[in-house]
Amino acid sequence: MKFNSAAFLAFLPLVFVAAHLLRAKLRAQNAFLVVASILFYGWFDWRLAFLLLLYGVVAHQAALRIDATRDEALRRRWLTLSVGLCLTGLGFFKYAGFAAENVARGMQLLGLRGDPVLLEILLPIGISFYCFQSVAYLVDVYRGEVKAEPDPITFAAFMFFFPLLVAGPIERARHLLVQFQRVRVVTADQVTTGLWLVVWGLFLKVVCADTLAGFVARVWQGEPSIEGWAILGGAVAFTLQIYFDFNAYSVIAKGAAALLGIELVWNFERPYWATSVQEFWRRWHISLSTWLRDYLYVPLGGSRRGSFRTYINLMITMTLGGLWHGAAWTFVLWGMLHGAALCVHRLWSGWRSAPRVPAWLGWALTMTVVVFGLFIFNSPNLDVAGGLLFRLGHFSFTPFDRALWLAIAATTAPVFFVELLQERRGGLLAPARIGFVPFSALTGLMVAAIFVRFSETAHDFVYFQF
Repeated sequence: MKFNSAAFLAFLPLVFVAAHLLRAKLRAQNAFLVVASILFYGWFDWRLAFLLLLYGVVAHQAALRIDATRDEALRRRWLTLSVGLCLTGLGFFKYAGFAAENVARGMQLLGLRGDPVLLEILLPIGISFYCFQSVAYLVDVYRGEVKAEPDPITFAAFMFFFPLLVAGPIERARHLLVQFQRVRVVTADQVTTGLWLVVWGLFLKVVCADTLAGFVARVWQGEPSIEGWAILGGAVAFTLQIYFDFNAYSVIAKGAAALLGIELVWNFERPYWATSVQEFWRRWHISLSTWLRDYLYVPLGGSRRGSFRTYINLMITMTLGGLWHGAAWTFVLWGMLHGAALCVHRLWSGWRSAPRVPAWLGWALTMTVVVFGLFIFNSPNLDVAGGLLFRLGHFSFTPFDRALWLAIAATTAPVFFVELLQERRGGLLAPARIGFVPFSALTGLMVAAIFVRFSETAHDFVYFQF
């Protein structure tokens, strides 16, 4: 079920009312959320619900066995087996076709016959997110940071919670699971916050991201007339589109959860205000960047084994972070670019005699890396990326796409206004606390814009494909 659909706009109020009526009965409240979440996920394709249930059973049972024994070797075996099963499922559905294609190409380069094996495998929507959440839970239980949840209903409510099933954020058990272990009573402040976040998220998606989607598609569909400034405009448009789109999903998820008395983490914190690549990753897709830090970068050694090893660990972490997004060399290259940028930033910061970089220059350099990286990221393959880069050298003002630049300005202005409020008022929820009259006016304008732009044939969220 898509957040930007009429079905969801009917589904969410029904779930809110039912959860409110069950507020004094913890087990019934959790059981209802489990059923609602499976319905939400199965709305895309009912077969996917069985895979989701399988991941839940593996994580639940393995965590209980890890927690039940003090034999370190046995605990490690259970962890290895369960995490291996989770990652094997992700690898099969997401990377089997990619691996077969590249093996065939490698054989052809060696002069051997290598016919690519075409694997038509259905990619389960959201598998990357609930796989990583399962892995985080298992590792945290193994480390002793959380206790394994014995009650299957409580665990399923945590594991299958519908707002974050499809595109995150990737939640940790020590933050989310504990909220399903106690009765939840929704407050008036949570309702206000939740409604604002849902409206703001729908505005970001329906009005901002979807307005730019058509312009972006024209560039990457390879129209011969697209050159120079038009390609650059498309790159800027996609940089904005993916942020509006993914932030929209995360914000709606947080708002829907707030209406049910659940607090989710913030996944974005004004990333395009960052003045360094390091700061950008502290603000962009925060739940993934912290997951990569805690479950990959730190276990690899982090920054504890000298500068050279630190740079290697950064490159490995960001390259695998790129590959997490999908089975394509463009994602790998995008991850390597950000890994290299983080290494350069760390090297510069550690150089005592290095001159201080002004904030405006740091922002410009950071956004150059971000825009160029997303240019590669959005290309279906390296050939398309290379072709567009070649044509980018032919800067021509004709034909000048005035509509594109007007769309960029029109969609950026309201987002900048809201983020300026957040920056000046010191909080991501600041727009909801500016006073009743201005808040009502702001919300009313957004609802009107959503109503005008709303369509059942709207674009899917970008991160659905990951």
